[in-house]
This record gives sequence, C-alpha cells and structure tokens, in this order.
Amino acid sequence: MRHNLYRRFLEVRKHWWNTCFQGNAQYHCPACGYANPQEAVTLQHCREQHPQEGRLQPYSLQRDTDKVQFVGPSCAVSAVVSVLSHLEEEKKSFHPMVRQCYTQPSRQATQALVQGLQLSLPTAPATVLEALGSVDPGITRCFQAAMVQAWQCRRCGRSEGNMQQQGARPHFGLLKVQPTRHAPIELSHGQLAAAYTEEVLDPTVPCVGPLGGPAHHPQATALVTARTFGDAVALEIGLWGEEQVGLKRIPADILLPHGNGSATYELVGAVIAATPTHVVAAIPRTVKKRRRWDIIDGMVKHTVSDATVDPRKVVLCIYRRQEEERRALSNDTLLQHGLVRCDKCSYIIPASDRARATHVPN
Repeated sequence: MRHNLYRRFLEVRKHWWNTCFQGNAQYHCPACGYANPQEAVTLQHCREQHPQEGRLQPYSLQRDTDKVQFVGPSCAVSAVVSVLSHLEEEKKSFHPMVRQCYTQPSRQATQALVQGLQLSLPTAPATVLEALGSVDPGITRCFQAAMVQAWQCRRCGRSEGNMQQQGARPHFGLLKVQPTRHAPIELSHGQLAAAYTEEVLDPTVPCVGPLGGPAHHPQATALVTARTFGDAVALEIGLWGEEQVGLKRIPADILLPHGNGSATYELVGAVIAATPTHVVAAIPRTVKKRRRWDIIDGMVKHTVSDATVDPRKVVLCIYRRQEEERRALSNDTLLQHGLVRCDKCSYIIPASDRARATHVPN
C-alpha cells in the first residue's frame, strides 16, 4: 500500500516537473499532465481523452501577450490590439489601458478600452486604429507622419519648394490603398506611390524652363502633395464598390518615404476577414525558413501554414521600420552631438575617444 502511494506521488511529481521544465515551449492539458508543442494536438487530446470535462482550453506557462478577450462584436478591437502588441514600443510607451487588454485579458479590460475610445460596435479595424492613435500618445508617436509639398513641372522636371513640410501638426500614418479594378491589389511601388502622393495642376505658378537650361513655353506646374512616414505605418485595403478584393500577396516588406529619403518597413501583422462579419489577427513568423502565421481570434490562438492564409481576405496590414535603419538614424543623431557608438561593445562614447578606446575582457 505504501509502495503504491509512493509510486503515485512520484508519477504526479514527474508530470509537474515536466510541466515546469517545458512549460514555456509546450501547451498543457488542464485535466492531466499531457503536453505538446502544438496547441491543436493538445486540444484534440482534451476533446478525445476528457469529453466529460466539457470544453477544455490548453494552457502554457508562458504569459500570452497578444490575446484580447471579446466583449460583444469587438473582433476588430481585439484583432488590431493583438497586432499592435507585437510592436517593440508597446512595453515602454503604450497606455496602460491598452496594454491591460493583452497582458491581463478580460471582458472588463476590453470593455474599458471600448468605452475609452468611444466606439460604437461593430466597427472597422482602421477606425479602431485611428481611435487608438487619438487617445494613446505612444501609438501616435509610432504612427506619426508628415505632409510635404512641392511644385514640379511635368515638361522639364524643374521643382520648387523642396518638399517642404506643411503644418506643424503631425498626421497619422494610415494609408488607404484603393483597387483600380475588380481584382486583388498588387502592392507595387507604383500602387503605393499613388496612395501617398497627390498631384494638382496649379496654373498660378507657371514654369518657363530650368535655371540655366533651355526655355520652353509657359506651362502650369503640378502641386505634388506627399506623405513621409515615421516608425510604423498601416495599410488599409479599400473595397471595389461594396466587395472586398484584398491583396494578390502579402509582402513581407515595403519601401516608403521616410524623412529626406526612403525606408524599408517590415510586416508586423495583418487583420484578415475570416467571415464577412468577423476579423482575426494574423502574425507572421518564420519556422525552418518557411513563413507561418499565428492566427489570433480573441482568446484562441493557433498556427497555420502560409498557404492557409488567403491574401484576398486582408483588410489591414501594419508595418514597422527595420531595426538596422532605426539604428543608423540614431547613430546620425549621436554624431550630431559629438558622440559615437562603439563597434565592439555598442557603448556610447565621445567621438574623440574612439581611436584610443580599449576593451578589457571580463
């Protein structure tokens, strides 16, 4: 009798040690010690082995930081916040009301966010993102954009104004891409340029030719208005009439104007219409050099292959500027103040000390 009790004690202890040791990488059954790295496998185990327990949800010891509880028809709010939770700035600059929705998910937290945003549910994902930018300074800084203008002659190419910034108030980096025909949109450079630039002929500013060059008959110049983007940008996919066309493919990165040049923006996540009245979040990740997607539907999360995600169902994409370009920009800012970043230890040191900097091994 005592021997059997001791064996049962060791068996329970073994299950719990395995749970603690592999908790961050596996999904566990709440009714027993079964665990598997794939959530779908553990969920199937729960349904087959413990049908009497009802609907069991696998758990992981690693805190989830991208699931948002539903409260009514709030799928757009949950999907957008789930994608934003994967931005690097979320820990330092996001409002606590926003962070609580995915760090401590509950119906009360989501309800407080919906009331704080003054949203009427159901609503569109782009509307949710704009509302978040209006109340959260951290999201506003992340998606900050500027409006610039210049006059350009379409005949000789002469430009005036040098793309000067218009207005002191920053704009929000939400770019709407409209389809030109009844077909999925190909996010080419020309398609994006048509979305963030606008040209209007201005007859009050005529051009007679470039300075020091051949003259031509007076011709009206075009007032070119464009936007430059900050650390993040969102692409809203427009409709063809009332029908959704989506994208031909979901690009992993895009090229957009930033500051005085251009920058590469990497995909953070997308909001996809699972049904005509329901949206989910899709987060890309690389597994064995292949792109897979984490589909987040409220408090349910599962991983699917790249072929499973239909680009024609995409309604919103969020991109983030590449880390290398942000680091290069910060180095330029340091250099303006007489500082540099050491190549060996990444410490910030005076530029005059770079030649004689020494490194002592630990």
